[in-house]
Amino acid sequence: MSIQRTAGQGPFEASDKRVLAELSERLTETATLSALLGQVLLRSTLEQARRPAVAIDGFGNVLEANAAAEAIFDEDLRLRGRRLVVSDSKARSGLEALFRRLRPPTDGPTSSLGPLVITRRDGPAIVRVVPLRSSAGALFLGASALLLFDDRSTNSEPRLQ
Repeated sequence: MSIQRTAGQGPFEASDKRVLAELSERLTETATLSALLGQVLLRSTLEQARRPAVAIDGFGNVLEANAAAEAIFDEDLRLRGRRLVVSDSKARSGLEALFRRLRPPTDGPTSSLGPLVITRRDGPAIVRVVPLRSSAGALFLGASALLLFDDRSTNSEPRLQ
């Protein structure tokens, strides 16, 4: 936090500096608690999804993935760093287009983001996009969307809801 005064106001007095230091500490505590609560809320929401789910920001960075999502990742669909990587070129183009539409500001139309099919050797994964408006995204540490997966691989039961 930075606070400045004009030359006419002169430098801060010692009592002003103490008040500002206390304010700065309280703001830091509040921001830390807010970030922690956002992280807990995001993780809890993904685990309650009862299906593979990933939260992404407006640039396509993965903020969080639940255990069910991690279980379906394979060589055709995986996380590399904070990015979702798919071997299917058509799905990769679809994901990039999705990420462009979710970039801030997200005031544009995102409700028509249809499902995306990711072709994999063991069977497709169908991704349903749940856009989060800026107010909802703020609750989830800046998440712009939740990606809900229906794993249609030969190793799983269909979960499309």
